[in-house]
Amino acid sequence: SINPTNHQSVTKYYKFFAEVDGYLEKITWYSREAEGVTFSGLYLYLKDENDVEAIIDLPYGKPAYETFTRLAANIDYTKPVTFTAFKGREGKLAFLAKQNGETVKWAHTKENPNGMPTPRHNTRTGKWDFRATNDWLLEQVLDVIAPQVEQIAEDRATGSTAHHKRTAVAAAL
Repeated sequence: SINPTNHQSVTKYYKFFAEVDGYLEKITWYSREAEGVTFSGLYLYLKDENDVEAIIDLPYGKPAYETFTRLAANIDYTKPVTFTAFKGREGKLAFLAKQNGETVKWAHTKENPNGMPTPRHNTRTGKWDFRATNDWLLEQVLDVIAPQVEQIAEDRATGSTAHHKRTAVAAAL
């Protein structure tokens, strides 16, 4: 394939699925450089009921990344989750999560920010600055949600009956 940033040929190996489901085991941040270009984002590590592992790559600033950071606080990590990617409006990537047959709603929206900073509008340029918003969402995922995901996964692996509530994540936000 051709790298859209530097237009050079790159060999990548992927296995595409309409959807991936399982328990979220870990969320990590990556940042790497290749030929002067920095690539960053989130890796979501999942494991299904047969212990088959999958990694979802959510590149920073892309629609799937932005969707996940806005809905992550509403996922119940004690239960399996299904992630689906498909072509949405105008052929653009759409990404969603489902649990118990229902689409997981965004926890952070313009109408209901739940602590998320609002973007700043520059009156001179007319452009919106989402840096504080994006930084806050990333911090919530990595500093609040990821540790809880790992603890729940560890408890599941050891057979612990510790009870974790999704509200613990919401309360920390």
